[in-house]
Amino acid sequence: MKNYFKIKLNDDQINLIENFSLSMRENHRNHRTGGNLHRSSDQIYTDAKRGKSAELILYNFLIDNDVKVSNQPDLTIYPLSEWDDGFDLEIITSKNYKWRIDVKASSQRAHNLMLERKDWSLSTDGSKLIKSSSDIIPSFWFAVNVDSDMTSGTIHGYIPQKFLINAMKDLENRHIYFQGQNIPGTNTTLDADNYIWGYEELRNPLNFLDYYKNK
Repeated sequence: MKNYFKIKLNDDQINLIENFSLSMRENHRNHRTGGNLHRSSDQIYTDAKRGKSAELILYNFLIDNDVKVSNQPDLTIYPLSEWDDGFDLEIITSKNYKWRIDVKASSQRAHNLMLERKDWSLSTDGSKLIKSSSDIIPSFWFAVNVDSDMTSGTIHGYIPQKFLINAMKDLENRHIYFQGQNIPGTNTTLDADNYIWGYEELRNPLNFLDYYKNK
């Protein structure tokens, strides 16, 4: 069964993303949670463009598969140190459940879904996630690789909340990689602690569509 999907952006979306990314040069943090490295304005532009491209790529995939998405990706330019709602897309199921999705954008050759460790903690009983910067917790995280020209990309899969909860409880730390270690399968050093899943561990996007239809 096919477990990845190649999706293109249209011209209007590409232009909107370009304008958004140019505006983000001076309105975005220049370091990652728990990290030490600081990004140049060019790197902020590239990261913003890749991130928003990934959101619209997933949006197109969902809309094309008759998933009810309540919002298009947010193109608001927030002042420095102000944040969005804490998720990228919201889905409404047939039973009126609201699912929030966080899109994890990566470059074309990446093969890991990564969540910064210091963003997350667990409730006292260990059953619920707590996010440091928002009261709203995503229901799912999707991994999207954006092509080098930023006009298309590939959806590789997703994880639900329980994947992160299980990783945080895992005494063997099989999904925790620490600052200074290499990202698995690469020579790139981590600037901050992360929970990491290889794409082979992700759930198939088709499974998500089937799950949605039954909810």
